[in-house]
Amino acid sequence: MVEPSAREPTRSADIISRPSSDKLRRSSETKDLEGSSKPANAVPSQEPAIAPPPPRGSTPATVDVPLARDFGVNDARYYRERGVLAYRSGDVYLALVHFNLAISLDPNFSDAFIDRGVVYHRLGDLERAFADVAAAKRIDDSNRGNAAVNAASR
Repeated sequence: MVEPSAREPTRSADIISRPSSDKLRRSSETKDLEGSSKPANAVPSQEPAIAPPPPRGSTPATVDVPLARDFGVNDARYYRERGVLAYRSGDVYLALVHFNLAISLDPNFSDAFIDRGVVYHRLGDLERAFADVAAAKRIDDSNRGNAAVNAASR
């Protein structure tokens, strides 16, 4: 009688009877070269496939955003454009920084005040948002007044 502990261990080669994918691929390649068809029991190779493109919803927002116009680094319009691009891509804090830079370079740039007010509104800071809109209105009103005085003097 044979005790269970005295059994001979089975070899893994005896358990696995099918060839590896590399051998199978080589044998199917040679059969293809000879003109016969692939065997019916062929296992597809386990080579890594090319990664599929990322899902449509997960692409970064900056891919669809046009590039900022090149006004120059010391131009308020340059920073306003960069702020608009940052806002459209969802980075409201970076947009706020760019609008602040635009306003610091040109304190009479009403569009930058409006845009910064929109960012403050989105962040929930309504007091600053309304203050920026009011500042933009004052700037526009003073520009209209200056334009009317210049037109009357001609």
